[in-house]
Parts: sequence; structure tokens; C-alpha cells
Amino acid sequence: SDVNGTPMAMLVTVNQTKKIRLLEREARRLTCSQQYAGHEITCLIYFIKDGADVWEISYSFKPDEYPDMLPIVEQSIHTFSLVK
Repeated sequence: SDVNGTPMAMLVTVNQTKKIRLLEREARRLTCSQQYAGHEITCLIYFIKDGADVWEISYSFKPDEYPDMLPIVEQSIHTFSLVK
């Protein structure tokens, strides 16, 4: 909400979904743009299926940083291990 308590809308645009294998599991990578209160961010969200569980790992940054951040994100996502 804004300073007056009025709810503010968030606009989310899904730019791409991609089925991938990650950490030896079925996964999806979602690329989206979010606009909220005059600000825009780009998000990469990974959903990893692990049996009956689904894990979510999110990265967010300014839209103009996307080309520089994508290789860093792709390297980073492979450093995770899932622990129940």
C-alpha cells in the first residue's frame, strides 16, 4: 500500500518459461518482469521438482542488468543442493 494505505497493484509479465533439468531433477525456469510503485525488476525464478516437493529459487535485478547477470545466475543455480 502507499503512504495513505491505498493498495498498490503489481504488474507481472511472464516473458518466458523453459523446461530444464537442474540438479538432476525436472525443473522450470521462469523469466518475468515486475512493475510496482514506479519501479521495474526482472526476475529469474527456478522451480525444481523433488518428488512431491517443489523448490523455488528466485533472482531479481534491474532490467538493464539482465544481460550481465544471466551468466552469473546460471552459474549460481548449479551451486545449490537440496536438503530435506
